[in-house]
Amino acid sequence: MPPAEPGWLAVFRRTEAHPDDLINTPCLVDTADGRRLFKKLRKGYTPGRYNLESWDGSPLIEDVEIRAVLPFAALSPGRHAR
Repeated sequence: MPPAEPGWLAVFRRTEAHPDDLINTPCLVDTADGRRLFKKLRKGYTPGRYNLESWDGSPLIEDVEIRAVLPFAALSPGRHAR
């Protein structure tokens, strides 16, 4: 998903954080339905739920339950990225 290009590396901190501590920031999100996504975290409409925003204009993923969230650290072209 943008802003990364194919072959790029997205680096995340290994320490899980509470979702409320990462509101309005990009992060790696594990959802209750099994998806792992690189999204910007927003507050949901229901307490304890969250909205996930994309950079590419894709529709907002709304009111999801989150199992785990890791803070985003860096984005870098991989060895094979051109």
